[in-house]
Amino acid sequence: MDFRTIRMIGDEIRAARARVNLSREALAAKSGISAKTIQRLENGERPADVLQMHALCEVFEIEITDLLGRAIARKAEPNGQRQSVPSGRG
Repeated sequence: MDFRTIRMIGDEIRAARARVNLSREALAAKSGISAKTIQRLENGERPADVLQMHALCEVFEIEITDLLGRAIARKAEPNGQRQSVPSGRG
């Protein structure tokens, strides 16, 4: 996996954590992954393995394919930036 993909997956992990309103420490307690490892994943310093992805997605209540799909979709965009998506709130 290339650095750009690892970084984008990290961005999606951070965004998912924000959506469920958890600190790194709270996510660590719920997922069984250390807060330091979560920090490294979010910063793109290391790739998440399948077990880590599964544990995080369980807490986020999303499928792994949702998390990866968002990162892959961003990678396919010319500048790799997250597109603004309406939240559905009016």
